[in-house]
Parts: sequence; structure tokens; C-alpha cells
Amino acid sequence: MRSGCRPSRLLPAEPGLYRFDFGVDDEGVRVIYIGESVSLRQRASNYRNAKTDRSRQRTSRRIHKEVVAHLSAGGAIEFAIATALVLAHGQAADLRLKSARRLAENAAVLSAQMQSGVAVLNVDADLTEVDEAGKEDDA
Repeated sequence: MRSGCRPSRLLPAEPGLYRFDFGVDDEGVRVIYIGESVSLRQRASNYRNAKTDRSRQRTSRRIHKEVVAHLSAGGAIEFAIATALVLAHGQAADLRLKSARRLAENAAVLSAQMQSGVAVLNVDADLTEVDEAGKEDDA
């Protein structure tokens, strides 16, 4: 990579999904974060600049902190993107539509949550804390 080149510039300015894979932690759990964006390039830039960004993007700041802490500890992060999605019946989803991106993101998060040995950093990912605290009663 050229000196001074921002990695976010290498990403497409297209809608899609992305995944940060922080690898396996000390307890043997794979840690990931899944997101969606109307512009993958802009979203990557949001994470890069989250420390100085004065916007209300709490997720960007939270994931920025996770990335910095992980890299500072000597870890590596794999980054994957998807700019196309085919639905179960074979039709392509239009990822320009927020509803399509959110559907795909939620499906990917749910799929990851159902895998043993995977921790998802998405805000609503760990529902066991809610269940253990007794905040959700089915009565």
C-alpha cells in the first residue's frame, strides 16, 4: 500500500454489508461485528475518524474503541464486505434500499448468534444478559 493511502479509499462507495472478525479470544470465542451501510467507503472512514467525530454515531465510536484496543494488544482483524445479496428464491436484493440492508444485516447477526463459540458485538447481540436479569417475562 502506498504511504499515506487510506485503506477506506480501497473500498467501493456502494451499499453493502461488512464484517469485522477479531479472531478467537483467550477463552476460545470468535468475536465479530456485522454492519450495513449505504456507502462502505464512508462507513470505513466513520470508524477511522470516530475518535474525533463529533456526531452522535455511538456505534462508530464504540467499534472504533474495540478496533483500537484489539490492534493495540497485537491482534489482527479480518474485514469482509458483500455488495450483492441473493434471496432464498433466487432474486437479487437491492442493497440501495435500507430495508434490504437491514434485513441482510439482521439475518447475518442472527446466524452468527446461533453458532456456538461466536460472540457478536452488535448492541442487541447478547440477549442472555436480559434473560438472566429477569427483565423479559413471557407471562
